[in-house]
Parts: sequence; C-alpha cells; structure tokens
Amino acid sequence: MKQQIIATILLLTVLIGTVGVVEADTEITSCQIISDPGNYRLTSDIFNSTATNCIEITADDVNLDCQGHTIDGNGTGWCGVYISRASETDSNITIKNCTVQNWTSSNVYIHNSNDNTLEDIKSLTSYTGIRLRYTKRNNITNVESSGNFQDGFYLYATYNAHLVNLSASRNDVGICFSYAAYNWLDDSNFMNNSREDMEVSTNDEYWCPNYLSNVTGSGGRPIGYYYNTSHIENLDLSELILCDADNSVISNVTVHGNSALKNNGIDVLLTDNATFLDISSSYNEHGLTFKYSNNNNLSRIVAGNNRWNGIKIENSDSNILTDSVLNSNENGSGLYLYTSSHNNISNITANQNNQNFNYGIYFQYGSGSNTVSDSVFKGNSQGIHLVQNCSYNNFTNIDASSNGFSGIYMGSDSFGSSDSNIFDNMNANLNGWYGIYMGGVSSNTIKNSYIQNNYYHGIYLTGASLGENGSNSVYNNIFINDRNLHLSDDITHATSLNTTNTSGTNILGGTYMGGNYWSNSSGNGYSDTCTDSDGDGFCDNEYDLSGGAAEAIDRLPLAFRYMAGDTHCSSCAECNLKIRFAAPGSTVYLDTDISEQYGDCILIQRNSTILDCQNKTIGGDGDTYGTGIYVDAFHSTPLDNITIRNCVVSGFLNGIKLYGSATNKVTNSSISNANTSCNRNNGVKLEYSDSITMEDVVSNSNYQGSGIYASHLNSSNLTNITLNLNENNGLCIYHCDQNTMKNIEASSSNFYGFYWYHSDSNDVEGATTNSNGWDGIYYTNSDSNNFSNVISKDNGNSGIYGSYCDYNRIMNTTADSNERYGIRFYNSISNMITNSTMENNSLYGIYLRYDRLNNIYNNLFNNTNNVYLYPASYVNVWNTTPT
Repeated sequence: MKQQIIATILLLTVLIGTVGVVEADTEITSCQIISDPGNYRLTSDIFNSTATNCIEITADDVNLDCQGHTIDGNGTGWCGVYISRASETDSNITIKNCTVQNWTSSNVYIHNSNDNTLEDIKSLTSYTGIRLRYTKRNNITNVESSGNFQDGFYLYATYNAHLVNLSASRNDVGICFSYAAYNWLDDSNFMNNSREDMEVSTNDEYWCPNYLSNVTGSGGRPIGYYYNTSHIENLDLSELILCDADNSVISNVTVHGNSALKNNGIDVLLTDNATFLDISSSYNEHGLTFKYSNNNNLSRIVAGNNRWNGIKIENSDSNILTDSVLNSNENGSGLYLYTSSHNNISNITANQNNQNFNYGIYFQYGSGSNTVSDSVFKGNSQGIHLVQNCSYNNFTNIDASSNGFSGIYMGSDSFGSSDSNIFDNMNANLNGWYGIYMGGVSSNTIKNSYIQNNYYHGIYLTGASLGENGSNSVYNNIFINDRNLHLSDDITHATSLNTTNTSGTNILGGTYMGGNYWSNSSGNGYSDTCTDSDGDGFCDNEYDLSGGAAEAIDRLPLAFRYMAGDTHCSSCAECNLKIRFAAPGSTVYLDTDISEQYGDCILIQRNSTILDCQNKTIGGDGDTYGTGIYVDAFHSTPLDNITIRNCVVSGFLNGIKLYGSATNKVTNSSISNANTSCNRNNGVKLEYSDSITMEDVVSNSNYQGSGIYASHLNSSNLTNITLNLNENNGLCIYHCDQNTMKNIEASSSNFYGFYWYHSDSNDVEGATTNSNGWDGIYYTNSDSNNFSNVISKDNGNSGIYGSYCDYNRIMNTTADSNERYGIRFYNSISNMITNSTMENNSLYGIYLRYDRLNNIYNNLFNNTNNVYLYPASYVNVWNTTPT
C-alpha cells in the first residue's frame, strides 16, 4: 500500500513539473524578425518606424497578439507585417488585435504561406492594406482595411480563403480578386471606394468561382457576383460582376454605387451568349465593361454620366448592341471598342461625351470588321474616332454632327492605320473643326453623305498613302462648307472624288451617279453656279481641288437642281436637304416627330422657303445647345420670305431662331401656329429681322430665358401670342421699333411679363400681363410707345413701370392688385395715362419719382394710397379740358 502511495506522489510530481515548464508569451516592443515558433505579444505602440519590414515572421506556428497596439511606418518602409516563403508552406500563423498603417507596399503581406489567420485587425493608409499572394486556406475575420491608396484587400492566386465580416472604405478598390478562386466572402461591406468596391481580374475561366453571401457595396445595396448560368432580374445593385456566366439572362437591373464618387459599374468577364435587357448603369465609375466575352446580346442599355466609358468592349467579338443611350460620360467615350471585331451596333445615341477630349464611339488597336448603323454621335469632342489599325468597319446612317473637333476622325500611328472603312449615308455637319479628318489612312470610302457647315473644312486629309485597296474614295456627297476640302503638302497621290458615271439615283435625286455636290454657306459654290448644258445632272467641266503635289479632281461634279413640287422629310438632315433644293414657293412638309436631337436641327439659308411641320414635334435632348428651327442669315446672305408654320419645338437652347446682322437681315417672313414651349433659353429668338409676322404662337415654360426674345426687330406684327410661365420674361425686346403687338398674354413669369429696352414707337393693343414676379410691363429708355387695353394685375412689384421713358401713352388699362404699385414712372416726361383703373394696389395706385409734364386724367384710383409724388414741385397734369 505504501509503495502505491509513493508511486502516485512521484507521478503527480512529474506531472506538476511538466506543467511548470510551459513557456510564457514573448513580449516585443519594437520591429523585429520572429524566427522561432511560439506566442508573441506586442506590449507598446510602434510609431514612425524606419524599418523595411517591421514584423517579419520567418517561423511557422506563430501567434502574434498586438493587444490593440499600432504598428506604424514613416511612409518609407515596405510592410508592417511580412510573411513570405520561398515555396508553398503550411505556416499556421495567427495575427490579431493589431492596427497597422502607413507602409508603402502593404500593411500585412502573406506570400506562399497557407493556413494563416488574421483576426480583429485595422489596416489603414498604405498602398495596399492586406495583400495575399499564392496562398491557400487562410481565415480573415473582423478586419477593416480603409484609406489605402490602392486596394483594401488584394488576393492574387489565392484559394479557399474564408473571409468573414470584412470592411473596406476610402480605398481605390475595396477588395480585388486577381486570379483568385474558390474563396468564401460572407457578411462584409465594401463602401465608398473611389473606383470599385469589388474588382475581379482574370482572363481564364478557372479563376471565376468565388462565393459571396450578404456582401454590401456603396449605397448599402448588394454586390452581385455570378460565375455560372444565372437569371438575374429586377434588382437594384451597388455593383454587378459576371465571370464565366455563359447563357445568363440579365434584365431590368439597375446598378449605381456612390453617385458623388462615381464608383462601381457592371463588369462582364469570360461570359458568352448572355442577354442584357433594360439595364441602367449611370453615375458610376463605368457603365458596362466586357472583357473576353463574345456573342452577347445587349438591348435598351442606359449608361450615362459615368466617370469613364458608357460601354467598353475589350477583346470581345460578335456581340450585338442595340437601342441604347450612352450620353455624357466624363473621361471616356460613349462606346469604346478595344481589340474587338465583328460586333454589330445599331440605334445607339452617344452624345456629349466631351469633358476631356472624348468620343461618341472610339475604335482602338485592331478593332475591325464591326458594323455600326442608325446611330447618333453628337456633342462629343469627336463623334467617331478610329486609330491604330481599325479597318474594314462599316458605318451606315450615322449622325456625327455638332462635335467639338471632328465628326469622324481616322488616324494612324506606329501601331497601324485605319484603312478600308466604309462610311455611307453620314451626317457630319456643324462640327467645331472638320466634318471628317483623315490622317495617314487609305482605301476608305465616304459616300451618300452630308458634310455641311463645319467650321474649318468639310474633309481634312493629311499624310494619306495608297493602301491595298487604293486611295480614299469620296463620292455622291453634299459638301456645303466655306472650305470643303483640304489636302496637306505631304499627300503625294490622288484622292478619288467620283465614281464612274452609272445609272442610279444620286444624292440630289438625279438619275446618274458620279461625283459630289460642292457648295458653300452663301450658295454660290462650284455646283451652285456651274453650267449643265445637257441636263445630265453633272457640271460640264470637272472641278479641280488639287493641292500641293496631290491630285484631287471631281470629274463628275453634281450640278444644282431644284426638286420638283412639294417635298416631305422625316429627320433633321433630310429636311435640311429638301429645304436647300426646294423650288421657290414649294413647301417642305415634316411628316414625323423628331426627338432627342442634339444641336441644331433644321437650318434654313435659302429665300422663299416654306416649312410646314404639320403639327409634328421637333424635340431636342433638353441640354444647353442648339436650335430647333434656325433661320441663319448671319452666316450666309440676307434672307427673305421665309415661312414657318404648324411647328411644335421644344427641348433646345432656342426653339425657333431668326438670326441676322446689320447687313444680313431676315425680312418679310412669318411664324404661325407654332408652339415653342419648354426650351432651355428662349422659345423664339429674333435678331436683326424686319417685317416679321408672328401669329398664333404659344411659348410657355422656357427654362432660363423668355417666351420671345427680340433684338433689332422692326416693323413687325405679333398677334395672338401666349408667353406664360417663363423663367425670365414673357416678351423681352432690345432696340425694337415700330412693331405692332395684339392680343399678347405674358403672365406668371419669374421676372417680367414684358421687358423692353431702348425700344420706340411700338403699339400694344390688348395684352394681359398678370402674376409676374416683378412687373407686368417694364420698359426703360423707350419712347413713343402706345399701350391700350392692357390688364396687368397681381404682379410682384408694379403693373406697369416706365424708367427714363418719354411720350408713351397708356390707355384703357387695368393695373390692379399689384404688390406695390399700379403704375410707376421714374425720370420720365410727357407720358399720358387715361381711361385706366388702378385699384387695390398695396402701396400706391400711381408712383411718380422725378417725373414731370405727364398727362394723367379720366382714371379711377381706388387704393389706400392713390398717388405718390416726389418731388412735389414737379408739375404733372391731372385733368384735361372739359369736353
């Protein structure tokens, strides 16, 4: 028995001794290399470290507990915590309770090291927060990585990581999976990262599967991630990523991140045969980006106001894109194709992508054999841009007008030239520099197109060379520019300006195809004035446009011909063509509504033009550029006998504009039965125009201007005009004399019903100017005008206010219930007010300040204060001789 007790005691002594030899945690206070397994505790903060890698762990089976302390670099060191192995190693390292910040590469860097744990860590203000490369089976929990220059979390060639309760904000990218697959990401949020909350980078389907659950992006909306065939519909997402999601259907999905930052978008990688329908991705970093994705069908896409491109198609072929709007993208293009071919693009609007010399549609680096049709690229820096070996593309029925530089740009560089493209039925008008720019390219064809009113040249050719299909070919086009063709000195070969004389309807409606029509803004260009003695539709003589050593001869220039009888049109470009060639006295009828027009629509520069819109609508895109119907004598010659009738024009800068100069006026013309409401500036704008008749015109609710704005309008008649609810004024006139206005209503505008400046001898008979923000009628420095049968009530200041105005007559007028005065004059003499009523005005019925010799009689005053006179010594006449 004693022996058993002794044995037991010995055994307990051994066990106690064994427990007693367990090593205590190693305390660390500074940067160092951990080369032995074990438990380590950081017992104080490390600030402003100059070490390359502060805590470098070369041993396996290490537990590092920072106990809430900080590992801070001075901005020159490489990593805060550094774990790297020469080959794949199961390291079993745990790092927890740390704040790591201010390192130039990564706060925590793990390379070739598996089975590690990161827990309760803050990773702040480094280049990349947490970086994993070539790792497996790591567990990362309760980690925040914010304010880093590049990525919050970066996983490269990383498998089977379990990522739980992560957060990342204020990074360039929240989390990036770069060739990283089979990872689990749960219960995490990535918000307000400047470029993307989540990024996936790969060109191999193997790396697509990652598993997300309850992952939230900017705006508190979900991040959608799909790696197999899926039906995705009726969702509102912060970001959408598809990787190897072949044959998916995506419909009625809206993606928007943080609209102030403009982050996130839709990324489609390695996905084929998918359908995208009714997708909105606007105010994001990008709209939609396709990489290595083929045979997809996109329809009814809206991707505008993004920081970069509306849609980018990169290394992706044979996709179909239709019926989409890609406007106002800031630093990219509406549509950008990079090394992508055989795509079919139709019915696209890509306007106003113009902030930083951007394009409506941009082809780069070998994007060839694409088809683009029935599309509009306006208001961009360049409408269509092709560079770096983008060849064999076909563009048909395209409007590339009103762009800041060129409608169409084809260029070449060390990567190759853009050759053998075809442009058929193009509009390249009103561009800031050139209609078409061709630099160092060859074998391109431009035909059946309208190239008009470009600022410098219709076509500018430089550095062109003979290609495998010969020279550039330009035929059956209408050129109306002051300088139609420029050939630079470095072109040494011929440019073909006509095809052979063959039967077929040419662009003027003639029966033979040949060369081009050459005109200018004055209408006296070569084709306007040449002789066509045999009536075949060609000028008798060829037209030589050669320059330098280059030959450019149109051997079959088209001759001017009137179109017989009345004609019909259905688009801005077609109407402009019909108007230019309409026989005097014939009518051009608009047969269909025009909508979402950017820039000027219908341009009239010929006498005796009649345009009848048949009550169809000419609609702009609501932005700050362009005129719906533009009668332009300023840039051409005086215009006479223009008739515009039955038109509804809205959504432009100005609805209808008659624009002349002191020497080139618009005269003897009329606007009737028109509605020019809801334009950005003025409904109707008239400058330097005489003997104009306006009748039955409604011009309401123009946003930033007036219903009618007129400058130097004389001897004209305005009858039955309604000008209500305009942002500034109903009727605003400057230096307008001897006009007659009858039955005018100009009420409820923010400032004045009528605003007149230096306008004399006008007659107003029958006007209503009620409820305007300031005065019903305000006129200054305007003399000898007659106002009769005017009702001006409930205005914010006065019913009628004349300043420095003499010899005017106000008769049979009602100026009641205005906020201050019925009628007010300032520094005005010899005016007459008679047979009028001024009742219930808040301050005075009539207010005269520095006014004299005015005749005021036979009026009714019924106000708390009827008359104000200052100074009292000034003499005005308050009665007439009894009769």
